[in-house]
Amino acid sequence: MTRFHGLDLNLLVTLDVLLVERNLTRAADRLNLTQPAISNALTRLREHFDDDLLVRIGRDMERTPFAQQLLKPLQDALQHLRGLALARPRFDPLTASRNYQIVASDFIASVFLGDLILHLEEAAPNVTVELLPLNDDSIGKVSRGEADAIIWPVGKTPIPGYTTRRLFVERFVCIAGCENSSVGATASIEELNALKRVVPPYKTYWASNAIETQPVGPVVALPFTAMPWFVAKSDFVAVIPERLAAMYEHVLPLRRIALTPPLPAVPFCAQSHPDSLSDPFKGWMLDQMELTAQVRCTPESAPRPHRQASAAPA
Repeated sequence: MTRFHGLDLNLLVTLDVLLVERNLTRAADRLNLTQPAISNALTRLREHFDDDLLVRIGRDMERTPFAQQLLKPLQDALQHLRGLALARPRFDPLTASRNYQIVASDFIASVFLGDLILHLEEAAPNVTVELLPLNDDSIGKVSRGEADAIIWPVGKTPIPGYTTRRLFVERFVCIAGCENSSVGATASIEELNALKRVVPPYKTYWASNAIETQPVGPVVALPFTAMPWFVAKSDFVAVIPERLAAMYEHVLPLRRIALTPPLPAVPFCAQSHPDSLSDPFKGWMLDQMELTAQVRCTPESAPRPHRQASAAPA
């Protein structure tokens, strides 16, 4: 048992999970431990730090002010230690068997990860890529070393100090079903916000600050890849990435609504914790994502729209 100034260092991992989850049952599930074991660990941590760390308020547990101060340096220290533990003198892509975890939306899975995997089949045949869903804890997963990188729009929620690779630029467009008579061929942002709209379930994933406010009309939250199917058979509209719209326009009765003013193009990037780059494999993977984007995600390679915007049926 490794101790440092009287503390079992393994308890620091437990402390990180406890402070993030603020729930003994969820912490036990994440660490694959029993709840009594987690309770015992919390007791030992409280004794060592001479602080309650977590206090119950109603049905919830909240961090004490001291625990809140501990969280960021604790996570930084653990990430640094993970980087040291994963450090390797070299990486041979043709022989190494590794798994790389990327936090991203279903849109990224549809338009980018498939191309990355096809590229890796030749460049690194024993390397696999795992997609982790985008959610409120996405940054936490990367900072804790539970994911290797996150792919999302540049500038929406940047992670200060993280390694960033720009991948591609995407336009966002508004779609409606061909039989939707609630909207014509054009709409202002104000008119868009008043329509029945489908939105993504990602709080930090918007095409523009102009539509970040809560819509006035009814809202349904769906993953990007489910939006076109719902829009095609309803009187809802949606703002989705143009590449995705072009894919579904070939198979669904959809039309585009020209927004005035049009939404700006959105750069997408991959971000990873700088400590993870002590592992040559992870630096190499960032290079491969950037290379794949340059080769396969250029404007010339984007699918062309199948159906042009038209006025709603009379």
